[in-house]
Amino acid sequence: MLVDDQGNLWVETFEKKKQEERTYLAYDIFNPEGLYEARIWSDIRPQIFKDNKVYTLETDEETGFRTAKRYRVVWKQND
Repeated sequence: MLVDDQGNLWVETFEKKKQEERTYLAYDIFNPEGLYEARIWSDIRPQIFKDNKVYTLETDEETGFRTAKRYRVVWKQND
């Protein structure tokens, strides 16, 4: 579990799915009031949230080299 910079709680579930050689993990997201907002599938493990960006450490399986990566977070509204 982790909390983003908007106060949302991200709970990693035990669900996984493979798609095009990538493994995706399911995250249930709850708003600051504790209400369920969404489920997302991600092929990264978020570690730090700041200014609508997520930061993570990734390890190259062949070399063991670790890289810090930054991704932009975009929230889409379902109508």
